[in-house]
Amino acid sequence: MKHKSKADLLQEIERLQRRIAELEAKGGAPDITERKRKEEEASRMVTVVRDSNDAITIQDFEGKILAWNRGAELMYGYSEEEALQKNIWLLTPPDREEEQKDFTRRLIAGEAITSLETQRKTKDGRILDVWMTVTKLVDDTGKPIGIASTERDITERKRKEEALIKALAELTRSNKDLEQFAYVGSAEKGDNFT
Repeated sequence: MKHKSKADLLQEIERLQRRIAELEAKGGAPDITERKRKEEEASRMVTVVRDSNDAITIQDFEGKILAWNRGAELMYGYSEEEALQKNIWLLTPPDREEEQKDFTRRLIAGEAITSLETQRKTKDGRILDVWMTVTKLVDDTGKPIGIASTERDITERKRKEEALIKALAELTRSNKDLEQFAYVGSAEKGDNFT
């Protein structure tokens, strides 16, 4: 291999500098700063998804689980390794299968799905109430390739709401009983409310 002289190296550097200037003038040179910014943004998003307390999953349209975050592990009881071998239908209680099929069909057809309240089944068989947001994923050409879902466990909130509704109904019934008692008691004393 022949060693280049200092003059040859300087010529090579000048030639490369001219080529870089030509590419930059044409917009053909890669913008390293922009690429670096996009890589940092992607890295931040990966961290947000990985560390979210909400279950975040990605599945293809047949239901094969392609991504499973820590929040999904905690909520449903399956490790990422286990989940990636499974189908999302594993989490769907039998009475919610039509709902799952329906929103999958609607997403494939291009319809935007608003967030919805539904139920999911855990590894140990418990049924959770969840607030779910689903999004159709597309490739670079716009072709639908899968579904991303974010799911939040609202089971405890639902139990508290139900207890509050029950307590309100009991309070209303007790209030009516007291009103009736007061009316009967007053009538017996001869008070006239009419």
